Amino acid sequence: MSDSDEESIIESSDDELLDDFSVSSEAAAERQYDEEDIDLDRDLPYTKSFGRVTVLVKIGELDKEKVDVIVNSTSQKLDLTQGALSKNLLKGAGAVMQQECNTKYPDGIRAGDVAITSGGALDCKHVFHLFLKNWSSRNAKRIFENTIRKCLEEADTASMSSIAFPALGTGFLGFPKDEVVQTFLACFKRFSMKYPSSSLTDIRVVLYAKDKKTNRAFAFYSMRTPTRIAFDTTPREISSVTVGNINVTLTTGWLTKFQCSVVVTTITRNTELNKGSLSKYVAIAAGPGLQAECSKKCPNGILHGDVIVCGPGNLASDNVKYIICGAVPRCDKPNTAAELPATLLCRVITKSLTEASKLGMNSVAFPTLGMGHLRFGAIQSAQALYRCIKEFGEKNPSCSVKEVKIVIYNLDQNIKSTIETFEMVAKAHEDKVSNPAPAPAARNTQAFCMMKYTEEISTPTNWTKFKSDKTVKAWRIQQGDKPAYELITVDKATFNAVENVVQKTWDARKIGQGRDAAGLDAINYTSLKVTKVQRLENLDLYEKYAQYQQTLFHKAGVKGLFEPLEKCQNAKSGLVQTSNGMASMLQKELYPEINEFYLFHGTKQENVEAIIKQGLDSRMARETAMFGQGVYFAESSTKADQYTDPRQQRDTKEKQMFLCRVSMGEIGVYNKATKLIKAPCMESGCKSDKCGHENRYDSVVGDGIWIFREFLIYERYQSYPEYVVTYQRCQ
Repeated sequence: MSDSDEESIIESSDDELLDDFSVSSEAAAERQYDEEDIDLDRDLPYTKSFGRVTVLVKIGELDKEKVDVIVNSTSQKLDLTQGALSKNLLKGAGAVMQQECNTKYPDGIRAGDVAITSGGALDCKHVFHLFLKNWSSRNAKRIFENTIRKCLEEADTASMSSIAFPALGTGFLGFPKDEVVQTFLACFKRFSMKYPSSSLTDIRVVLYAKDKKTNRAFAFYSMRTPTRIAFDTTPREISSVTVGNINVTLTTGWLTKFQCSVVVTTITRNTELNKGSLSKYVAIAAGPGLQAECSKKCPNGILHGDVIVCGPGNLASDNVKYIICGAVPRCDKPNTAAELPATLLCRVITKSLTEASKLGMNSVAFPTLGMGHLRFGAIQSAQALYRCIKEFGEKNPSCSVKEVKIVIYNLDQNIKSTIETFEMVAKAHEDKVSNPAPAPAARNTQAFCMMKYTEEISTPTNWTKFKSDKTVKAWRIQQGDKPAYELITVDKATFNAVENVVQKTWDARKIGQGRDAAGLDAINYTSLKVTKVQRLENLDLYEKYAQYQQTLFHKAGVKGLFEPLEKCQNAKSGLVQTSNGMASMLQKELYPEINEFYLFHGTKQENVEAIIKQGLDSRMARETAMFGQGVYFAESSTKADQYTDPRQQRDTKEKQMFLCRVSMGEIGVYNKATKLIKAPCMESGCKSDKCGHENRYDSVVGDGIWIFREFLIYERYQSYPEYVVTYQRCQ
């Protein structure tokens, strides 16, 4: 691997965090004399807490760990017979693991990459395979840091709750023991701070019993590392409203620390309390009896929306009488049930209140139910809680439940925003507003972006087959096995609006100019005649597009609104041409907050059907294209027209181009052609598309001395081909 390849996967480390775990040279020297005083039986195992993450360092056998993910260090070619650790895991997993490596990664992996396979016969869901260079190699330390980070983030993305690492680098790779320990702990701390609501809360480092030097190094640091990130967990009351006959108090702190008769938590359909930090925390506080009782009462599991009523376990000393565990589905996962995740969330809330009332209890403590690893937004959780409490109180005015506490974790890194959202919804209910939803946020604000990030995805308001009165999920469930897409011939007003965009961006002076326009000047035409406009209503494609939009809304809501194209650095050409004089019926569908535009995409006739069904794919572009293998768009119908037939077979027969919605997010403007494989880095002085930095542009605009500007995206679902425009070339 070349130096440039190594640099492409390196991410700058957080030196301040590493400093937390470092020791002075004097202390290191002193330790050499004290090593024999370390008692491994006494000092190992040990645990460290970073926010909600618990790190367990232990001596054991990695292949015997019962976790979601096991990490394996192996060869670059993913030959699992190379190395004692890898060979041992292969023996436990069986040949299927090697077969997966060969099939999914035939060329092996680079240093710092993570290859993911199943665990075979191992007691885990996945094995993460990685390849590290030896300590003497260039950038070994930073590649090591970046690899640990990738493992943690991949586990979080897959909603895993536990992961086990070996003592990476301490064998023949020659990493200093101190560096390994410091780097592990710094990476764990950094992860806990960056992802405070992660499902990954159980991290283990499993040490080889015979490697005494490594084990002593880990034991030595057990007495010297910071044990907990400083979070304020003091219970505090924020506000209180009366909803029906029930007093609802918004608080911050730990769920089990409030004087309530009933505590509500979440549980999986398999009655597991080890998914998500909330249920884990309650399970630990209540003791092992809680999990045992859930499993005994529902040995075959429960349905989403159902609850299990259990005793208080160890929480009896805190005046808790019952713990109610409700099964809530993840908001962002495909749901084959007939009911939406939000509906099932409300059912858990209502059933919890009903059960508490049946038991004669007067107070209930809810968390911000659905937030965290279940991926509900703050506004969804708040609306569900206050609406259900209100409806329950109004229907049951004489019930025993008179007080509800909604507890926001102090560990929530967005706690200020979460509190503001819950207070806004609470005020709406206190004022007896008939519509429980809060007033919509003003456009072009961060609050609006966060609102869009959290709302359920509905179809566009201009769709006529799959109307916007239902969510996309509801439509897809209703469709069943029937096609979830349809081409609709538009009405006259929409036809005129789309035709207007085609004609206003047409420039006959540029016909035949440039390599891609070769042959067009020979067929002697000066204009385009639009003969038909069809709207593509594809539920699957639109849902994926809207989900990508939500990632941009979240980014803008956290970082601030994106610069419009005309204000971006290096921009020369001003507004996007399609925006000039666009009819309001089209303009109102766009979100300038995330730099969404209507742009053209011209393609040959044989590609049209595939695009209608599957969307635009960057793999259709040439790697030798001006800005690499991305999806290219045009602001001018003149440019799009160049690509609708082969250069050697130009004619005036009927052609088709797409008018697409494209969400460009943060735009990187280039004045020179640059071959890219993905959106480039935004870090000062970098702009590489191969680096490991997370701060990246979302799209590229080529704005130089060319005949037309180039608009590019590199993510498949960053565009939606909304209109199919059929036209002819005319005199």
